[in-house]
Amino acid sequence: MLLVVIDTLGWAGVIFCLMAYLLITYNYVTLDHWLYQLLNIAGAAGLITNALYYHDKPNIWVNTLWVLITLGRMFRWKWLSKMRK
Repeated sequence: MLLVVIDTLGWAGVIFCLMAYLLITYNYVTLDHWLYQLLNIAGAAGLITNALYYHDKPNIWVNTLWVLITLGRMFRWKWLSKMRK
Protein backbone atom coordinates (compact mmCIF):
# COMPACT_ATOMS: atom_id res chain seq x y z
CA MET A 1 0.00 0.00 0.00
CA LEU A 2 2.81 2.43 0.88
CA LEU A 3 4.47 1.75 -2.47
CA VAL A 4 1.25 2.71 -4.29
CA VAL A 5 1.06 6.01 -2.39
CA ILE A 6 4.74 6.80 -3.04
CA ASP A 7 4.44 6.02 -6.75
CA THR A 8 1.22 8.02 -7.03
CA LEU A 9 2.90 11.05 -5.42
CA GLY A 10 5.81 10.70 -7.83
CA TRP A 11 3.57 10.55 -10.90
CA ALA A 12 1.46 13.43 -9.60
CA GLY A 13 4.69 15.41 -9.27
CA VAL A 14 5.54 14.67 -12.89
CA ILE A 15 2.08 15.79 -14.03
CA PHE A 16 2.20 19.01 -11.97
CA CYS A 17 5.67 19.94 -13.27
CA LEU A 18 4.62 19.27 -16.86
CA MET A 19 1.43 21.30 -16.40
CA ALA A 20 3.45 24.24 -15.07
CA TYR A 21 5.84 23.97 -18.01
CA LEU A 22 3.02 23.83 -20.54
CA LEU A 23 1.18 26.77 -18.98
CA ILE A 24 4.25 28.97 -19.07
CA THR A 25 5.40 27.80 -22.52
CA TYR A 26 2.07 28.58 -24.17
CA ASN A 27 1.62 31.87 -22.27
CA TYR A 28 -1.47 30.83 -20.32
CA VAL A 29 0.17 32.19 -17.18
CA THR A 30 3.14 34.41 -16.34
CA LEU A 31 6.07 33.61 -14.10
CA ASP A 32 4.51 35.50 -11.21
CA HIS A 33 1.14 33.74 -11.43
CA TRP A 34 0.23 31.82 -8.26
CA LEU A 35 -0.88 28.72 -10.23
CA TYR A 36 2.50 28.37 -11.91
CA GLN A 37 4.29 28.64 -8.57
CA LEU A 38 1.89 26.24 -6.83
CA LEU A 39 2.31 23.63 -9.58
CA ASN A 40 6.11 23.94 -9.31
CA ILE A 41 6.11 23.42 -5.56
CA ALA A 42 3.53 20.61 -5.59
CA GLY A 43 5.31 18.86 -8.45
CA ALA A 44 8.71 19.06 -6.82
CA ALA A 45 7.27 17.91 -3.48
CA GLY A 46 5.77 14.81 -5.10
CA LEU A 47 9.03 14.02 -6.88
CA ILE A 48 11.06 14.58 -3.70
CA THR A 49 8.81 12.21 -1.74
CA ASN A 50 9.21 9.54 -4.41
CA ALA A 51 12.96 10.09 -4.66
CA LEU A 52 13.43 9.85 -0.89
CA TYR A 53 11.71 6.48 -0.85
CA TYR A 54 13.85 5.14 -3.71
CA HIS A 55 17.07 6.83 -2.48
CA ASP A 56 17.40 8.74 -5.77
CA LYS A 57 19.87 11.40 -4.62
CA PRO A 58 20.19 13.41 -7.87
CA ASN A 59 16.41 13.73 -8.06
CA ILE A 60 16.24 14.75 -4.40
CA TRP A 61 18.83 17.48 -4.93
CA VAL A 62 17.39 18.95 -8.11
CA ASN A 63 13.83 19.06 -6.80
CA THR A 64 14.84 20.45 -3.40
CA LEU A 65 16.66 23.26 -5.20
CA TRP A 66 13.59 23.70 -7.44
CA VAL A 67 11.40 24.24 -4.37
CA LEU A 68 13.90 26.61 -2.74
CA ILE A 69 14.20 28.71 -5.90
CA THR A 70 10.41 28.88 -6.23
CA LEU A 71 9.91 29.80 -2.57
CA GLY A 72 12.66 32.39 -2.79
CA ARG A 73 10.99 33.97 -5.78
CA MET A 74 7.60 33.97 -4.06
CA PHE A 75 8.99 35.63 -0.92
CA ARG A 76 10.80 38.18 -3.05
CA TRP A 77 7.55 39.14 -4.80
CA LYS A 78 5.80 39.41 -1.46
CA TRP A 79 8.60 41.60 -0.08
CA LEU A 80 8.67 43.80 -3.18
CA SER A 81 4.90 44.25 -3.11
CA LYS A 82 5.11 45.42 0.54
CA MET A 83 7.93 47.84 -0.32
CA ARG A 84 5.85 49.43 -3.08
CA LYS A 85 2.96 50.23 -0.74
